[in-house]
Order: sequence, then structure tokens, then C-alpha cells
Amino acid sequence: MSTIPNSAIPHAYVHDEEDNRERAPLTLPSPAVLVAGAVALVYLIRRAFR
Repeated sequence: MSTIPNSAIPHAYVHDEEDNRERAPLTLPSPAVLVAGAVALVYLIRRAFR
């Protein structure tokens, strides 16, 4: 058994077991945002290789 007192444990680890909230399901952004992001990515990649 560890001899480290609970007061030495970081706050996030002390209360980690108490977090029983349900997480929201992952949702994708709208198609317009995805298309704009893809266009911007292609533009930056093409610009980097020129």
C-alpha cells in the first residue's frame, strides 16, 4: 500500500471516480464547414509545395 497521503494527490485524480456524467455523443460539423475545411487544407498543401 502507498504511504502517499490523499492531500498529495492532484485534484483531478482525487475526484476522477465521482464524475458519472454522461458524455454527449460526438457530432460532426455541418457539411459546409467540412467542405470549407477541406478546401482550405488543399489550398495550404498546394501552396506549401509550390
